[in-house]
Amino acid sequence: MGLLVNGIWQDQWYDTKSTGGQFARQDSQFCHWITPDGSTGPIGKVGFKAEA
Repeated sequence: MGLLVNGIWQDQWYDTKSTGGQFARQDSQFCHWITPDGSTGPIGKVGFKAEA
């Protein structure tokens, strides 16, 4: 099975030995929140103001 990396398909196998046989997904790069006033979200990252 392959995976998509930066929009390019990579045909590679997952290293399951280091994760005990589990698929370990990378942390999300998108972790900002859309809030009514642009204030920080629940994780403390800067938010974006909601638009109509």
